[in-house]
Amino acid sequence: MDERQEPKRVSINTHELEAIYNAFVSLIRWVQADVIGIPESDCFTGDDIPMTTGALVAATIEKWLYTQVINKDHMKFAQRKLGLLNTSAKDYKFSLAAYIDSCKRYRNMESLDAGLENLENKEEGKLLKQLLRADFRFLGISQASVNYFASVTSDSAAFSALVQGGRCNNERPSEVICHTGADIDLQSCYGSALHEFIYPLGLPTVWAWKPNQHRVTLRQWLTKNEGALVDNLWSVTVSGDLTFAQDLIYSKLVTQQQINKAGVGDWEKTTTDDFRDNDVAHIPGEFALIRKQIRNGIITSDILRVIRAIATNVELKQLLDLELVTAAAYLTKHQLNTVDEWINAVVTDPGQLYNRDGVHGNSRDSRTRAWVALPMENFIGKLVTERNRLKKENTIEADAKQTALKLFVNTTYGVLASPYFAVGNTVVANNITARARVGAWMMNKALHTRQSITDGGMYSLLTVPVLKDKAKLSGLEILSDNTRWEDRKNYTRGIQPLAGVDWVNVFENNGSEMLQLDALATQHIKNFWERYRLSLPFAIEHKPKNTFYIAAYMNKAHYMLLTLDNKEVYKIRGARDYKETELGKHPTYTLLQNLANGCDDFPQPLTYDHKSLLL
Repeated sequence: MDERQEPKRVSINTHELEAIYNAFVSLIRWVQADVIGIPESDCFTGDDIPMTTGALVAATIEKWLYTQVINKDHMKFAQRKLGLLNTSAKDYKFSLAAYIDSCKRYRNMESLDAGLENLENKEEGKLLKQLLRADFRFLGISQASVNYFASVTSDSAAFSALVQGGRCNNERPSEVICHTGADIDLQSCYGSALHEFIYPLGLPTVWAWKPNQHRVTLRQWLTKNEGALVDNLWSVTVSGDLTFAQDLIYSKLVTQQQINKAGVGDWEKTTTDDFRDNDVAHIPGEFALIRKQIRNGIITSDILRVIRAIATNVELKQLLDLELVTAAAYLTKHQLNTVDEWINAVVTDPGQLYNRDGVHGNSRDSRTRAWVALPMENFIGKLVTERNRLKKENTIEADAKQTALKLFVNTTYGVLASPYFAVGNTVVANNITARARVGAWMMNKALHTRQSITDGGMYSLLTVPVLKDKAKLSGLEILSDNTRWEDRKNYTRGIQPLAGVDWVNVFENNGSEMLQLDALATQHIKNFWERYRLSLPFAIEHKPKNTFYIAAYMNKAHYMLLTLDNKEVYKIRGARDYKETELGKHPTYTLLQNLANGCDDFPQPLTYDHKSLLL
């Protein structure tokens, strides 16, 4: 019998399914209570646990936020006082009356505590009780989220909804072969970045401009505000033209209309737009590297630090003269020390968001920008520490637990960048991805990697870049093109084998240097960037199984490696290497194999058949 035509059926009774479900719930409760420290009474049960990974992690982060205070109702009140009601809710009028009354009535912690004590009083407590259960479109924690910024139509703040992804670039598009090389990654790229970041509780300060309003330059904005900025808690969106090439700052080719349309979620189910999909939260447009232009590029503290260390005077002037599209930041002058201080500042705050006399466009937002720092180390750090401990235990239970912890760690960044969750924050998300892009960029420049994909790439151990001791430091333009690195005039820039080792001989004899790749590459990267007074913000690691004699590559992410154990390793995005002869096979497999063998013949066209699509 053809098993592909008649798949095997597995019978699972309801008792087995219930046991699996209960085990899953118990595992999540263990993560929340024992690892993160959420009270057991607040942990999920089988009746209320979210059914998607993103929703599960987002809700856990929100529960973690509430562990920062003794009285959760204090936090609820503060979040709602800074929130924006959902005008489409059935009880909107009642909620509006409750909001207005509560903001006037409870102006200090004493009056709020008195109100909370009378919460069950039908007459005295009904409005406060309604406020605490009202339907809000945005809470205080969600006004730096993708959805919040995407909903802004009156000014350029909508561009703060953009979260740029990881670096993806083929630095040697004119070449297709790499000899005697290794595959290197930034170690725990997003996880290690999250360790060092903080989650800001409070409203950000946002700079934005009306369509007919003159916009300032990045230089003007920094001159006025840089002294109040907190590292990793600000981001600016810039646009403009350059006379030099650069490959550090990416662009997002999108209009405000497209952002707003995604924000309200009015996608049709059918579309002929190649840059759109049916995800209502999808913001269309290309994430592109335009070397002599920047369109809606993101600059953070990490990127600014690299620019100032590397750019020539001419390059720096042009970058600082870029037009500021929008900016968002949490400022030092608004920072408080504890969550209780922040709650008190919100409760006593007389500020409002309103239109003067109800006149359209005559608006004012005087709500407090007080905020408090919640170190992600207290969330992510606990997960990673426990996972590392469990890795040392060789048991089925330990393996299950560390898999659950890995799920939480890997999903946390996605939640912060997602439009679906109240805890999303584009300022934090953009700083995380910017650090990853900076790390991948610095690794590329120090090793001449091919195909920098998010957190890694391949490189030849025979040809890494070096600078002579007294060589003039190259600016962004020279660094943007690896093929221009060698200085054949003054011979101050050159290439040589990593650490001066005869790697061809090492490969043939499997020498001990193979075991020292991490240390040798780390030292080389350190030496390269010390000249610029910079350091790589990540540890690095190699994938030993992907060390190769020869690699063939094309486009941004398609490659084939012939490894030291003579295995062919393929990575072709959007394709699978089916072994069955009757299934259509993607021609890129054959093309890469031909290139590795010194032949650039394109394979004969492969056609569809009645059993499968070309994959």
